Amino acid sequence: MLYPQKKQKQQGMTMISMVLLLTLIGGVVLFFFKVAPIYMNHGKVKSAIESLASIPELEFKSKSQIQVFLQKRLSVNSVYDLPKKAIKIIKRGNYVKISAKYDIKEPIVGNLNVLIEFNDFIEAGVK
Repeated sequence: MLYPQKKQKQQGMTMISMVLLLTLIGGVVLFFFKVAPIYMNHGKVKSAIESLASIPELEFKSKSQIQVFLQKRLSVNSVYDLPKKAIKIIKRGNYVKISAKYDIKEPIVGNLNVLIEFNDFIEAGVK
């Protein structure tokens, strides 16, 4: 007596699904390698600005003194590509606000770009 053969379902991925999966993984890896350095550099800028808060009597320093302190901290952290217009120092009496507002446009592939905006600040003294 012959037993009827059971139909076996095929298992595994097709070539097209394998290519699509590898393309998706490659895109994510490419995006990560393009964006990660931007955020690492931003972390250095943010820590340099926040470290100014530890300067004693920061609110009594002049704008040029604060600028020198910030430039030293940025150079120690190897941040050289921050635009000069990005840093603003507002000083009114015993109040000082130091802000870094800038954006970075990074090409990913072809005409596909990513735009990342940053806005960090510290305040010291009394308004």
